[in-house]
Amino acid sequence: MIEGSVNMESRTKKSFKNAIFSMVGYALTILCSFVTRTVFIHMLSTEYLGVNGLFTNILNMLSLAELGIGSAIIYRLYKPILEKNEKKICELMNFYKKAYYVIALVVAGLGLILLPFLHYLIKEQPRIPDSLSVIYLLYLANSVISYLFIFKKSLIVGYQKEYLTSVITYGGTIALAAGQILVLLLTGNFLLYLAVQIAVTLATNVVNSMICDKLFPFQKNCRERLPKEEAKSIFKDLSALVIYKISGVVVTSTDNIIISKFIGLSSVGLFSNYTLIVNAVYALIKKGIESMTASIGNLNASGNVKEQERIYYAVNFMAFWIYGQIAVCLFVLINPFITLWLGKHYLLPLPVVVFIALNFYLQGITGIFAIFRNTFGLFTQGKYRPVFSAMVNLGASLFLVAKVGMAGVLMGTAISYISTFLWYDPYVVHKHVFQESTRKFYMRQAEYFLVVLAGAALSFLITNRIGIANPIANWVADAGITFFVMNALVLICFSRTPEFKRLLQNAGLLLRRKG
Repeated sequence: MIEGSVNMESRTKKSFKNAIFSMVGYALTILCSFVTRTVFIHMLSTEYLGVNGLFTNILNMLSLAELGIGSAIIYRLYKPILEKNEKKICELMNFYKKAYYVIALVVAGLGLILLPFLHYLIKEQPRIPDSLSVIYLLYLANSVISYLFIFKKSLIVGYQKEYLTSVITYGGTIALAAGQILVLLLTGNFLLYLAVQIAVTLATNVVNSMICDKLFPFQKNCRERLPKEEAKSIFKDLSALVIYKISGVVVTSTDNIIISKFIGLSSVGLFSNYTLIVNAVYALIKKGIESMTASIGNLNASGNVKEQERIYYAVNFMAFWIYGQIAVCLFVLINPFITLWLGKHYLLPLPVVVFIALNFYLQGITGIFAIFRNTFGLFTQGKYRPVFSAMVNLGASLFLVAKVGMAGVLMGTAISYISTFLWYDPYVVHKHVFQESTRKFYMRQAEYFLVVLAGAALSFLITNRIGIANPIANWVADAGITFFVMNALVLICFSRTPEFKRLLQNAGLLLRRKG
């Protein structure tokens, strides 16, 4: 019992420390993004925002060439690093280097092939002085450069010195924001703005490479070749990741392309302001939650099914509480925030905001389901489910955009989450790990969603009845009301549940133990 308690305390402490470090660092990135975007909007037109959103999504689609090879290689580095087997490390690093050079060439090739067809993805050509082809080529160059030297960064991560790469990343973020803001204020030139991005991407890669060479000089001139059988084994491991990668990109990276094609680039620009906020908040939370993955995996390796199930329910309750709270805040507060930040002419209709908030909640809780599925090693069970999800998303979005516009595109994404990820991953975990029915879990998730709906409705009604002359004070008051309403509902409905008590227990461990 004592050993189990110590292990639980250790996992809790490490998760908490990792979460704090990741979230503080990413908060700096968010701040830089908001400052840069504010200057961008004041110096350039909304159509430039649309171009930025569209080309970013296109390059995300081309990133399919990577297909998860980075994760597979880093995983294989852990054992030789532990054993101090420099020969094997060199073999892997040499393989990794060649693989990423090929990826860079493939991305460049696919990007150039797509160049003549760009006008088919845009409903109306933007009224901007710069050539769309030149802009696209600059985005493509930045994407290709990002693959150079990345294999050396992975070696630093493998040796658990990722804090060094984090310092470089956040330093690069500050330098990028400062450089781009300076270029916009002095010249207002979008092409120079993109050139700064390319320069910073190249510089951070070079610095990471130099640090890796200094820390691990043995790998500077690796000539050892990975045995063919081991190379085949790596590609076999990748096959299970490919389908998830493809479907994930389709679900998350096609909205702007569809909006551009059927509604227009200006709408992409307006939508990109909302996605900047939503993605920043989601990534910040994800940084913290992902820090628990190793702890969850450690627990799952113990084979204590009852304890695994208790943690599973507790973490899912935590996810509902966090993502539900923020989804309600997005629904109630994001339009007033956009008004304060940019002005009323940058607002999107309320139905669009509803689906932005809903998709945030669905993406968050299904992401937790995926963490458990992966840490339980359930990779092949239902491996074609992501393909179905991508097809549903694309088909529903294309059908509904003609019926209800931008809200229809986001509705298609919600339908894809609900019809696949929301129910199937829990089913796999309960069937293969807990070996019990999912009925209790589904009922609990339904209760959670009803509380989110109630929180959104109550918060919206109350905040619309309260008006304060000062707009900033009014927004702060609305935020306080929304926060209070949602948390009050959670406490009223779930404070007696085992999941709530387990979270309190872990919080108590953090408060009682130092360091």
